[in-house]
Order: sequence, then C-alpha cells, then structure tokens
Amino acid sequence: MQKHSITIFLAEGLPHGKIYSYVIGVLGRHFGLHFVWVGNAEEAEINLDSLAASQSHCPAFYGACGQQPWPRMPWQKWLDPSGYIVGDGGKPDLVATIFYKLNCLQEMGCAAVDGYDRFPFAASWQAAMGLAEVDVVSGHLQDLAQICGLPTGGGPANAASTVFLSHDIDWMHNAWKHDGKWALRRGRIDILARLVICQYFARPHWFNTDRIMDMHSERGLISTFFWLVQKGDSEIVGIKNADYDITKPNKHRILSRVQGRGFANGLHKAVAPTTHREELARLGTPVVANRNHYLHLHLPSHWEAIEAAGIAVDASLGFAEAMGHRNGYGLPFSPYNFATGRAYSLVSVPLQVMDNTFLSYRNLPSTKVASATIQFLEGHKKGAVISLLWHNNFLSDHSFRGYKKAYETILDYIEEQKMETLLPQQLVSRFGVGH
Repeated sequence: MQKHSITIFLAEGLPHGKIYSYVIGVLGRHFGLHFVWVGNAEEAEINLDSLAASQSHCPAFYGACGQQPWPRMPWQKWLDPSGYIVGDGGKPDLVATIFYKLNCLQEMGCAAVDGYDRFPFAASWQAAMGLAEVDVVSGHLQDLAQICGLPTGGGPANAASTVFLSHDIDWMHNAWKHDGKWALRRGRIDILARLVICQYFARPHWFNTDRIMDMHSERGLISTFFWLVQKGDSEIVGIKNADYDITKPNKHRILSRVQGRGFANGLHKAVAPTTHREELARLGTPVVANRNHYLHLHLPSHWEAIEAAGIAVDASLGFAEAMGHRNGYGLPFSPYNFATGRAYSLVSVPLQVMDNTFLSYRNLPSTKVASATIQFLEGHKKGAVISLLWHNNFLSDHSFRGYKKAYETILDYIEEQKMETLLPQQLVSRFGVGH
C-alpha cells in the first residue's frame, strides 16, 4: 500500500528545527505517512515554523539539548506530575516530551546506577508514575498528529502487533553444576547421573538450541540467538561472561544449524573493554543484531558504539527489573544522534519481557509467569513489537523449573493469536529510517 504523501516545510535557521524534524519523522513512520520536503511555506501542508509558533514551547529544554558535555536531565526537573514537559505557555510541549521520552534522556548523564553499573528502573519516571507497561509515546504522537491535522489511521500504529523472540546464550557447560545441585537437593540421583553422563560426552543439558528451535518450528514461529564471544569473569563484580568458547568448531556448527533452519544469530556483547566491532570479528559469522550482556549500557555512548560497528539492530534497551517499555514506546525506533542532528541508522528494538525479571527481581512464581506475559500481550494487540527474551538455561526445566512450561504456554498463545514473529533483518526492513 502506498504511503500517504504530505508536503512539509522547515525554514533554515528555525531554532531546534532538527529536533522538530526528527520528531515529525518519527510521527510519519508511526502512522505510515510519507513527507515530501518543499522549498517554501506556500506549498506546504505542514509548516514546522507555524507548528513551533503554535506550540507551547520550552526554550530551557531545547537549550539543554544543545549543551556539551551532555548535562544531566533528570525527569524530576523536566516532567510535570502528568508526565509532560511544559512550555512557556503553561501547556504541554508535545515535541519536547516525545523527544525526551523516546530517546531516554532521563538516563543520559545520570549518576544513579545499580549494582551492575546500569541505569536503575527505580530512578525512572516509569517507576515513579506507574507507567512502565504503558505505551505513552504513542499517545503523545496521536495528540501531535491531531494538532497537525494529519491522518492517523495507517502505519505500524494501527497494525496488529508482532513479536521478536530471542535467547541470550550465556552458559552452556554449567548445567551439570546448576541443575545437578537442584537434582541433588531433591534426591533425584537419576537426573544427576544423566547430567554428568551428558557432560562427560560433551553434550551438556544446556546445549539445547536444537530443542529450542524445534519448540518454535512446530508452532510456525522463529527466534534469534545472541552469542557471547568472551569467557569468564567480567570487569564488574557479579557479572560473568560466557562459560563456552565461541571459536570451537562445535559452537560454529551450532551457529550454522541456527542459520540453516531459518532462525537468526546475533552478537551478545560481553561486559568487557572490547568493542562491538572486535567482538563481531571474533564471532566469525555475519550478523545484523546485538544485545548487550546483562543489558549493561550507557547512553548515548552505547548507540554511538552500535553505529560505529555497523550493527543494524540493537535489542539491548530494556529494564532488567521490570516488564515494560524503557523509553515509553512500543515500537522499534532510530534514536537521535546529537552529533549529526539526525536519526542514527540503527534500529533500536526495546526489550519488554525477560524471564529473569520474573525470577530475580519480581520474585513471581513460575506458575504465574505465562499469565503475566500474556496479559501484557493482550494489552498491546495493536501498534507494538513485543520483544521477549528467554535464556537457554531457563528452558532446561530443572533448576529453572516451570519456566519451560511458561514459555511454551506463551508460544501457544502467540500461535493461537496468529501473531507474526520477526527476525532482525525484517525489523530493519520495516522500521529502519529509510522505510
């Protein structure tokens, strides 16, 4: 279907015009609109000069966005109790609010970190306002489109939601230790013996990528596997990288089988001083997607590193501690590059649901994990890409008992609802800035 074309004009020298242009671009992709830039205001259906003049404008915010080095921009300073940046007219500045939330500006320069050197969910506006599971940015875009007189009936905003299923492969060899302890505590010598035998014959229980692919294929679904290339302890206490060596022939055979079966591989950037580009070379197989190990990242340097490595899709943007939207938006997007005044070429696919969130942070019984996830999916049936992460060891069903069954229940729901599952390259083709 051909996109609706709208003529648009932006005068040279409009203060903060690049931010306005970026947000209008996001709005266009959200509703499937195609903007044609024209050289004079008389030809334009949308005049960004007029839009800026008609909006309640917050000069202090745009001024802060132009500062170097990057200033701290805590939400307590910028968002009012209803979650808006308020302009000099006493009304919400929608452009500023969308820009602030979408690009995670609350995190940039933030001094607060958790025990793993990450921006903590507890420090976010989502936690304070109870809005982690709400796609608030889509609502702001709807309001902005109405102000501009734009049609809002098309685009990804009105399409059935899709799903990005993925598995971070952190550990493969430690099943006999973790699952073995579980079996020993329960007197299951039969399971312990099986685990030890599998380990002895170099077929550890967590070498389960084929079983994971079978689980998806029999339902007509696809997923992505993210691989670590660094072994052992990291530079942060409490974080370990892989327990396997990605350069071994048996690991590369696994990566080849993943690709051969129509699934996808990606880089799981280690918590290490190596660059994404260096780790891509060590991975030894072409990939287009990355997710940082432990979701360990700092903004905006993380996006700069992804762009520099030529990675097309980044799937790292999620809260480890909570289910929901780390940037308040349910769709993939391209972040704003302050150095160029334009969007990065990369596509950021926020992570909304992760197995370890339920286990380590919410302490939710495994019997309730599927219903909690399905409730989230039910609340996002339209206008979202829901990203779900289930680690391979959480599908072993011994020390992580109940999580395999929960995941299978979620997959059954996705199949029953006929939700499309996407691979990284499809995310690029649908949500890249050139589309």
